[in-house]
Amino acid sequence: MAVRQNRLMAVSISDLSADLNAESSVLCAELATLAEADWMTPTPADGWTIKDQIAHLSFFDANVTTAVTDPDRFRRELAESMKNPGSFVEAIASANRTRSAPQTLQWFTATRATMVRAFADADLSMRVPWYGPEMSVASALTARIMETWAHGQDVFDALGKRHPTTSALRQVAHIGVRALPNSFI
Repeated sequence: MAVRQNRLMAVSISDLSADLNAESSVLCAELATLAEADWMTPTPADGWTIKDQIAHLSFFDANVTTAVTDPDRFRRELAESMKNPGSFVEAIASANRTRSAPQTLQWFTATRATMVRAFADADLSMRVPWYGPEMSVASALTARIMETWAHGQDVFDALGKRHPTTSALRQVAHIGVRALPNSFI
């Protein structure tokens, strides 16, 4: 019988940030080509437009920044948001639909840059609180890569375009395998 070894992938925050930046750049380059009306294109996520996808990423980038820089504040805000968990995600989308396309793109790039700086400055021994189990700093950053790729895929699918492959795809595959046990928590 073959013995399976658990081989952990060595990670560094700067490497993860580079992968996140690669995936973000591909997405932002595509978004920059869109007219205002294109941002209202429906995506495979039922009821969501391209603008909703990017607002979702922006909102949660801001929240993970809070989770990394002020975990107690994040926990308080999490408790408040979970008072009505069924409508939480749709409330975020609805609250941000009044932004123009340029405002949404600017919000995304600004929150993304702030988030990357927060991760670079984070204490790597901390556990980052989140909407599920707490994560290591590296796992939290990898989760943002995965979210960027997944929501970006919805954008590219909505536009009928091929999603360019970046170095981030390795991180997406890795977190998919590593997080499988958490799927049942």
